[in-house]
Amino acid sequence: MPTFQNDNAIERADIYKLVATLFLQAPADDVIVELGGIGGIKVEESAHVIGHDFHDLFVHNTVPFFESFYNYPLGEAPKTFGRATLEVRRFYESAGLTMEEELQIVPDHISAELLFMSYLAANDRIGEQRTFIEEHLIKWVPVFCDEVREHAKTSFYKQIAILLKELVSSDYEHLRGGLIEGQ
Repeated sequence: MPTFQNDNAIERADIYKLVATLFLQAPADDVIVELGGIGGIKVEESAHVIGHDFHDLFVHNTVPFFESFYNYPLGEAPKTFGRATLEVRRFYESAGLTMEEELQIVPDHISAELLFMSYLAANDRIGEQRTFIEEHLIKWVPVFCDEVREHAKTSFYKQIAILLKELVSSDYEHLRGGLIEGQ
C-alpha cells in the first residue's frame, strides 16, 4: 500500500476524488483499471463481482457511510442527519461551497467529505484541510475503513479501505505537522 509522504497537492486531490467515486456507485471498468496503477492495488475480481460487493456493503447498509454513524455525542444514537451532518454542511458553506439538491447526497456521506478534501487540496487551502481532517475525517474514517475491511467480500474493497485509511492518517499527520506544501 502507498505511503503518502508526497506533498503534491494535486496528486492528493486526485486520489481523494478517485476514492470518493468508489463509495457513490459500483466502479466501472475504467476506474478499476485506473486504480490498478495506484499504490500497488491488485485488482483480482471482475467489475461484476466488485459491483455485487458494493451493493452488499453500501446499498444494503452493511457498512454505513455517513459520519453521523461514527462521530456523534455520547448519549445519542447514530443516525442519518445527525450533528455531524449539520457541522459538515456549515464547514462546506464557510469554505464557500453549497450542496446542490440534484446531488442527492447527505453532506456527511464519505464521498462528499472526500470530494471536499479534494477541493481543499487542489486549491491549497491548508488551514481548512487541517481543521476538517482534525474535526471530521480522522474521527471516523479509520473506523469506517476497518468496517469495510471486515465486511467486504472482495479484495478490491479491502484494499480500497486500506488505501483510504492510509491516505487520511498520513494527511492528518502531515497537516498537523505543517508539512504539506505552502505551510
